[in-house]
Amino acid sequence: MLKQYLLVILLVCIVNCNVFPPESLSDTEIDEYFAPMNIILAILAMIVGSYLCFFGYRFLRPSLYIISFGMVFSVIYFILNGQNVLLWWINLIIAVIVAGLLSFFSVGFKIIGYFIVGFVAGFMLVGGVLFGLFGQLWAKDTWFIITQWIITSSLSLLGGIATIFAQKHFTISGTSIIGSFSLVSGFDYFLRDKFGIVIYSLLTDGVINQFYPFWLSALMIVILFILIASGCYIQYMITAHNLSHDYTKMDYNKDIKLYGYANNDDDLIVSTYS
Repeated sequence: MLKQYLLVILLVCIVNCNVFPPESLSDTEIDEYFAPMNIILAILAMIVGSYLCFFGYRFLRPSLYIISFGMVFSVIYFILNGQNVLLWWINLIIAVIVAGLLSFFSVGFKIIGYFIVGFVAGFMLVGGVLFGLFGQLWAKDTWFIITQWIITSSLSLLGGIATIFAQKHFTISGTSIIGSFSLVSGFDYFLRDKFGIVIYSLLTDGVINQFYPFWLSALMIVILFILIASGCYIQYMITAHNLSHDYTKMDYNKDIKLYGYANNDDDLIVSTYS
């Protein structure tokens, strides 16, 4: 079944892509594109993405904080930059301070953190991938812009709500999606086919800056879904196997051993370091 899905995705990508490489840049543009800060952010995205993809649920609190920080920071920083009112470094400071403070709520009140995980995962998967694939067909049509926001927002909200009620399953899926998207975006930065710029264009321009029509886009999409499937499998079967951060499953009348190991509920391990 997975192979069939990947084949369909690959065929869709090929239909929407051609064989031309990314546009050539001048030496000055190359220097600006590969600025040290951009390279650091791309590498950081790959490192953090790998962590979230394979260990997101295992170490839940850091994951909730990182995802919440990334969401709040991206929204504030990109919107402020899009307004061109303040200098970029002032926008950066404001975004870091606000995101740093607000992200603590997702750790202290995990229901907020769970919702954010589901919402961000849905936003990346629907807005960043689905509409990124087909955006080049109707990207400038008003009806498409309205439709993309309605569908992206609706499915993101559903993802957030679903994560609240099915915490472990949707959190593992959500962290795998977010981590995979960050990992691929960071790697894709060095390939320059604009995979990672889709979310940026949504937040700054309100429209999809679709994937560059290049075969690399197809490859990145296939790698993305392989990573998502791998992340879910590894978390379910290895890093988060028999681990739960839902304290309502603990039976305090039973013998609770070291690290919250309970003899009931199929030897469920309830984390004490989440």
